[in-house]
Amino acid sequence: MDQLKAISIILIVYIHNDFVTILSSFFNTFNLHLFFILSGFVRKDPVSVTFWDFVRRNGRRLLLPYFSIAFVLFFLWIFVGRHYGNSVSYDPWKNFIGIFYAQGGASFMDWGAPLWFLPALFCLLIIDYIVCRLKPSFRWGVVVLLVLVGYLIGKFVTFRLPWSLDVAMVAYPFFVFGRLLRVNFRLDRFRIVSRWLIMIAAFGLHMLLWRFNSEVAFYYAEYGNLLLLYVNGLLGFIWVFLFFGFLPVLPPLLWLGRNTLPILAFHLSALALIKAVALLGFDSSLPSGISYYWLYTTLQIIILIPLVLFLNRFAPWMVGLSGYGLENKSKSAS
Repeated sequence: MDQLKAISIILIVYIHNDFVTILSSFFNTFNLHLFFILSGFVRKDPVSVTFWDFVRRNGRRLLLPYFSIAFVLFFLWIFVGRHYGNSVSYDPWKNFIGIFYAQGGASFMDWGAPLWFLPALFCLLIIDYIVCRLKPSFRWGVVVLLVLVGYLIGKFVTFRLPWSLDVAMVAYPFFVFGRLLRVNFRLDRFRIVSRWLIMIAAFGLHMLLWRFNSEVAFYYAEYGNLLLLYVNGLLGFIWVFLFFGFLPVLPPLLWLGRNTLPILAFHLSALALIKAVALLGFDSSLPSGISYYWLYTTLQIIILIPLVLFLNRFAPWMVGLSGYGLENKSKSAS
C-alpha cells in the first residue's frame, strides 16, 4: 500500500508539470483514484467511534496539516509568488478566503491548489461515517444518490462547494471499493499465472477505454462520462496493484509512500525554486517535453527530502503525524 501511495504521488507531481501530453491525460484516468481507493483500503469501519471523536481524530490528521501548511504557503505567496507570472493578476484577499474555502481555482488557491485534497478527503470520511451507520439495505442507494447529486452540482453549478464536498460525493465509490477490497480480497489466493492474466487483461482494457472519456480533473469537477470514470479508475488500480505485487519492496518507495502529504503540499514550491534557478542562474526558462517533465518530477522530490525530514522531526503536526497519525504510522511500520 505504501508503494502504491508513492506511485500515486509521483504521478500527481508529474501531472502538475505536464499539462499537455497524452501521457498526462492517461495518468489522469487513474492517479487520484488510487489515493481514494487506498484511503478506503486502510480505513476500518468507523461504527465503534463516536462522531466527535471521529471528527477530532481526522481533523488532527487532515485539517491541522491543511491549515498549517496553507498559511505558510499563503505568506510565501504574498511576499514572493504573487509578484511573478500569472499570479500578479490574482486578488490577495480572494486567496486569503481560499484558505478557508479550499476551492475556486487559481483565483482562490494560487498559493497551493493541490492542498484541496485534504479537506475533500475529510468530507469524504464524514460521508463514510454517516453511510456506515445506515442499514445495509439502504447504503448502496445512498451511494448512488450521493454520486448523482455531486455530479449534477459539478455539471450545472458554476462554483464548487466548500472543501470540494461535491467532489467527495463523486469520489466516494472509489473509497468504498478500497474498503471492500481490504475485507474481501486476498492476493495470495490467486496463482501467479492468474494474477498475470488479470493484470494484462485490466491493462489492455484500460488502454482501450481511457481515450473514450474526456479529460478528468477532480478539482474542477470534470469527470466526463461517469461510467468511464469509474471503470477506468478501477482498471487502473487493478493493473497497478497487481504489477506492484510482483515487485520487491523498495525502501525509497516505502519512505515516499509514508510522506505523501508534504510532497503533495510543497511540490509546486519546489518547481518554482527550479524555475528560479533556471532563470536567475542560466537566464533560461524550463524546456518542455516528457523527458524534461520526468526530470523536474525527480528533482522536486529530491529537493523536498530535507524539508520532509525536518517536518517529521520538528513539526509532525504539520504532516499529520501527531496523536492519531503517529499511532497509525507506528502500526504501519510494525
